Amino acid sequence: MGSVIYGKRNLGFSPIEILCALGVMLILFVVFFRIYAYRDNDIKYQIAREELSILNCALEYYHSSCGEYPVGNQRSIEQNAISMYAALTKSSKNFLTGHEWKIASNKILDPWGRPYIYKCSGKPEDNYILFSMGPNGYVDEHGLLDDIYSR
Repeated sequence: MGSVIYGKRNLGFSPIEILCALGVMLILFVVFFRIYAYRDNDIKYQIAREELSILNCALEYYHSSCGEYPVGNQRSIEQNAISMYAALTKSSKNFLTGHEWKIASNKILDPWGRPYIYKCSGKPEDNYILFSMGPNGYVDEHGLLDDIYSR
């Protein structure tokens, strides 16, 4: 027979006990989700830095073999990304192999699914700018928030 406490049968949990258990589970879920989201974003930052380093090497190799950096339409981010990819696949293919690149519409994408930003004027005395817009998806005013620049 079931145990009797204060004249009632103890057959299950009370609504208060159930609510407390659900509250504890919800708190644990929120804590673990925040840790996972932070770690996932941290991994994407590391991948972006690694890919920017590889692209820097490929662009420098292209410059040493062709005498200039790839040039694109300076008004279009999309065109610049396409021209950089086209130039690197022609001359520096060995730099682009061995890594799992995200490529869509002839553009190399960063870990957040947007093309890397590449700008070069084409003048021999000028260098290039290469960076990722980071998780927020837009170029920050001073580049200080979450943009990841190649160094």
